[in-house]
Amino acid sequence: MTTSSQTQTFRLEPMTLIDFAEILAPRNRRGGDLCTAPLELCWPDSGSDDEVYRRLEYSTRQQKKFFTTDPTSHFVKVVTPDGSEIACIGRWNYFPHGYDFVTHHVVSVTEFVPDGARAPEGLFRLELYRDIVEKMMGQRREWMPKGPVWALMAMVTRKCFRRKGAASLLVRWGVEQARRDGVPACLEASAAGKPVYEACGFRQVGELVPFDMRPYGTDLVFHIAKMAWCPETSEGSREVVRTDSVRLGGTMSS
Repeated sequence: MTTSSQTQTFRLEPMTLIDFAEILAPRNRRGGDLCTAPLELCWPDSGSDDEVYRRLEYSTRQQKKFFTTDPTSHFVKVVTPDGSEIACIGRWNYFPHGYDFVTHHVVSVTEFVPDGARAPEGLFRLELYRDIVEKMMGQRREWMPKGPVWALMAMVTRKCFRRKGAASLLVRWGVEQARRDGVPACLEASAAGKPVYEACGFRQVGELVPFDMRPYGTDLVFHIAKMAWCPETSEGSREVVRTDSVRLGGTMSS
């Protein structure tokens, strides 16, 4: 499955259970791995290959948990033309009755340390992760659309494939689902990542949300943009991503 010239070097496919093992394969770790952004922030790269691998393994295990237990999750991957490498993965969630702030708040808080289990040994900063999640959840109550919505809950692109159209292809897939259903789509993006989503028709909602990491020993303040796509007002994507043969989350997209 391909799109027009911008992303013709990639294919969009549904993720399968075996992909979570493939993410750990050396060919999918060259030029950057597929560790999710929150975990990268909260578990910094120490320069140890073993530590980086354990971080990726932990991130992958948690995404696999959503794949196997969360019926609202729809996992998509972007692969190279021959299918030998995964360039980008994403988890879109469809909430037909609206985002459940109680249920998904609990899921997100325990995403990396489920059921109160001890945090993994290493450089993982659990308290920083919890603070980030709590702040994002508080913001979601104020700005996320009420009612049915498609939400991009996780996406990561390997560094060697960034700025080449892989992420845009995955984002446009979600836009097409929202367009088909006549509902909004939403996501949270880094300030640096905003242009990718704006090109797909998303617009920033309210002000940037600052996260001050200096109390955790890191000289960094980063900002998150709250972004939404609305079928009634957005010009959206002019590039249609076919989804008739993509099977996701146990349902057949059309």
